[in-house]
Amino acid sequence: MPGVNPPRVLQALSLSARAVGRALWLAPVGFLITFLARAATAPAGLFVGAMAVRGAWASGAPGADPASVAGGVVTALTAPRTVLTALGLWLAGLLLRGALRVLWLAGAVPTLGEALSGRQAPAFAAGASWGYRRVLGTALLGALLEAAAAGSALGAAVAAGALTVRLAGRGGHAGAALLVALALTAAVAVPLAAGLLADAALSRAALRAEGPATAFVAAAVRLGHRPAAFAAVALGVGLGVLVIGGSADLLAGTAVQAVAARVPPALLVVPELAAAVVGAMAAALMELWRLGAVAALACHAAPGDP
Repeated sequence: MPGVNPPRVLQALSLSARAVGRALWLAPVGFLITFLARAATAPAGLFVGAMAVRGAWASGAPGADPASVAGGVVTALTAPRTVLTALGLWLAGLLLRGALRVLWLAGAVPTLGEALSGRQAPAFAAGASWGYRRVLGTALLGALLEAAAAGSALGAAVAAGALTVRLAGRGGHAGAALLVALALTAAVAVPLAAGLLADAALSRAALRAEGPATAFVAAAVRLGHRPAAFAAVALGVGLGVLVIGGSADLLAGTAVQAVAARVPPALLVVPELAAAVVGAMAAALMELWRLGAVAALACHAAPGDP
């Protein structure tokens, strides 16, 4: 396939915004999946709370002092069976949360791809079913990459702090100061680059049906050719999230305050829940905007593509 001019940053952002506008129905779907994902770890908390109540009830005989009740709660919570069960429920919740996240990406990204191309073909169900395995493998590799990047960034920051302390005691040195600056820059740039690479690889796995290794190699090539464009997209979407998200929160808070003067306090939970739902769907739209812009940069045709 002959190479074509890749989209510019503003073109990628505008194309993604138009694609999101054509697929607004993804916002409630994203909210529902996010709600289910957050609820996945709730059983662990409920189990711990139930065991604490059970321990307090068992030790709360008539005339028992607070110390004995607290001891019964601690005994119930530190029992091996309680600890292992709570840990198992928490890990299962994390796995379910990750699976739902991959399901959302596997369906939403192909839908955005159809909207980016100007078509309206249904793609969510097909992507979520047939592309789930590819997106899952790519997401796991991306998670490992981001974890490694976060670890290296933490190590660089710790090394920079230790070197700064040593320099402060010896009067400083220009070369060492340069090393500190480079370490701090790497601590910021490496996690950002890893996140962009993971997003680009996910886009290629979902849109171009590439395996995890192929998707990461192709995404790394495009990120290496245009790192400033990917960084600019991340910065632009981040600024958009701050401006639009802040405005939405302000409007929602103002609306809740206006309604608060007209409804009983017991009914205030209704507008507050409505404001929370609107905010969650706005966050889902912002994420779709980011994914669409990254996909536009990561999935353009290039020389050597099949």
